Amino acid sequence: MKVSYECEDLINELKKDILEFGNIDLYAFFEELNGYIFITNYDFIDDEMPLNTEELRENTIVKIMKVMEILEILKEQNRIV
Repeated sequence: MKVSYECEDLINELKKDILEFGNIDLYAFFEELNGYIFITNYDFIDDEMPLNTEELRENTIVKIMKVMEILEILKEQNRIV
């Protein structure tokens, strides 16, 4: 079975953030969909406003990653695998 996760809008948004902020650390949000793990969103790390895990969907995994790492994963999951 071939699977992909359409995330072109997220990729374009991330590219804009790269131009503005560089290769910074971000929160990457991973979710399981149909038995596969995908990045479904990302957010900035803000020490003044910590991540509220109660607002996350059940079973969401949060990792701190570099922007460029997130971008590569998004590009890969946007293709059929």
